[in-house]
Amino acid sequence: MKNEQPVLEKLNRLSDVKSDKDIKSCSHAIYPGSHCPLFGATMIASHMEGLAVLVIGTEECTYYNKDFSILRNGGIKKDRTYSYVLEENEVVFGCAKGVKEAIREVDKTNPDGILVITTCIPELIGEDIAGICREVQKDVNAVLMPVQTEHFNQTSHMSGIMRTLEAFGGIMKAQEKKEKTVNILGWRGKSLDHTELFTWLKENEVSVHISLPSRGRVEDVVTAPAAALNIVMDFTALKLAIRMEEEFKVPYVCFDRPLLFDEITASYDKIAEVLNIPFGDGLKKKREEAKNQVEELKKVLKGKSFVYGNTLFNVFRYTRFLCHAGMEPKLLSVRELYEGDDAQIAEILVYGCDPYVTKMANIGPLEEAYKTLKPDFYVGHEDPARLRKHGVLLNSAHGVNGIGYELPVQVLKSYADTLEQQNKPAKSMMEMMAAMMGGK
Repeated sequence: MKNEQPVLEKLNRLSDVKSDKDIKSCSHAIYPGSHCPLFGATMIASHMEGLAVLVIGTEECTYYNKDFSILRNGGIKKDRTYSYVLEENEVVFGCAKGVKEAIREVDKTNPDGILVITTCIPELIGEDIAGICREVQKDVNAVLMPVQTEHFNQTSHMSGIMRTLEAFGGIMKAQEKKEKTVNILGWRGKSLDHTELFTWLKENEVSVHISLPSRGRVEDVVTAPAAALNIVMDFTALKLAIRMEEEFKVPYVCFDRPLLFDEITASYDKIAEVLNIPFGDGLKKKREEAKNQVEELKKVLKGKSFVYGNTLFNVFRYTRFLCHAGMEPKLLSVRELYEGDDAQIAEILVYGCDPYVTKMANIGPLEEAYKTLKPDFYVGHEDPARLRKHGVLLNSAHGVNGIGYELPVQVLKSYADTLEQQNKPAKSMMEMMAAMMGGK
C-alpha cells in the first residue's frame, strides 16, 4: 500500500466490500456525480404515449427536468411535462391546495394518465402526494400515478426508474390471458427487434404486449396483465414483476443480460416451458457457434486487464464473466450493492481477482489510478485522449446490445476489436515497408 498512489489508498479491495458504506469515493469532490431519482422517473415517463408528467418541487428541479424532457422528446411541441414550482409559504404550510388545482389543469389537456412526481422539498415537509392523488382522482379523467423521487435517502436515478415502474403497476387491471403474449420489463438499451431473443420469439409466433420502459401507451399498461409471461430484462423491473405475479398471476423470467451459457440456457428453457414453445435446433446451433467463438476470443484476451467504468450491465456479473474469460479486473466503479451481488463477488474472488472498488460517477481523480494500475482497457465512458496518455484503450462497448447467446460473443469481441483497431496503424506501416522492399 505504501508504494501506491494516494487515490488508491482511500479505496477498499473487493474482498473488503460487505455493504454500501465500504464503497469509498476517490475524492470528496465528485465529478460528474450520479443522477437523482427524478432523472430516472423522467427517462421512463418521457416515452410513454398518452402520459403527462407533473413535477412538484423547487425552480432548480422543475427547470432541469423540463429541459431534459424537451431534449429527450425532440422539442417542446412533443413535451408533456408540467412544472409546479413551490412558493415560499408552501414550503412552510404545504402545497396540497395548489397541487390539486394543477392536476385538474393538466387533466384539461386530455392525457390518459398523469404521473405526479414529488422531489426533495415536498418529501422533507411530509406532503402526502398519494393522499392528494386519491382525493382528486374523482375530479379528473386521467388516471393518477404518484411517484416519490427524493434524493436525500437514495443514491442514484435507479430508484426513480424502479418507483415509476411500480407506479405503473398500480393502474393495471385484471385481464383475460392471451397465450403466446409477453411483456418486456426493464429493458433500457437499444431496440430489441433484431436480437436473438426476439427473433426466436417471432419464429414461434410470440407477440409483445408492451415493453416498459422502452415503448408503450397508458392503455397498454392497464391491460398488461393479459400477457402470459413477463420477461424481466433489468433488476429495476423486478418489483413490478413480483407484484404482477402476486396480483394477476403473471409469471416472470429473469433475462437480465446473462453472460454465462448455462444461465442463458436456463432463461430460454423457462420461457419455452411457460409459453409452450420449442427450444429448437436453431438455438442449439447458435449456442454451439457462440461457445466456439468465445473460446477463440478468450485466446486473444487472456491476461488482459481492465478498469470498469459504467455500462448497462450489472458490474459484478460483467466482471465475473471477464474473469471467466481470463481477463483481470484492476478497479471497479460501483453504484451500490444489489440483491444477489454477494454471490457474484464470491465467484470473482474464487478466480483470484481482488480489484479496488470505488464509487461510480467520479472519473475525475481516476487518472492517478491509471498511472499505478496500468490497465489495458477502460470500459464505459471516459476521455479517450486522457486514457491514451496512460496507454489505456477505451472500450465504449459499442455494438454490445444483443440478448441471448450472441451477447457474450459481442462483449468479448468489443475488446478484441479495440485491440485490432490499435494495431491497425502498426500493421499498415509494416505492410507499406514490405511493399517498398519488394514484398520481402
